[in-house]
Amino acid sequence: MSYLDEVRRIVDAVPPGQVITYGEIAALIGVGPRQAGRLVGQLGDSSPWWRVVYRDGSPATCHDGTAPS
Repeated sequence: MSYLDEVRRIVDAVPPGQVITYGEIAALIGVGPRQAGRLVGQLGDSSPWWRVVYRDGSPATCHDGTAPS
């Protein structure tokens, strides 16, 4: 399984109303938070990338910072 596949699996498992940080994703797959961020940025709108936040709780800025409606 590739890192991107692992990130997709993790992000897809985040339930509505919950979030996960880039650092938590990074720790789960064994990479740095910046690399996790680059991988999240590659996810399409079929994965809830908007549930990934920075460690201070601020929202993701990938995908132009907008979640699909």
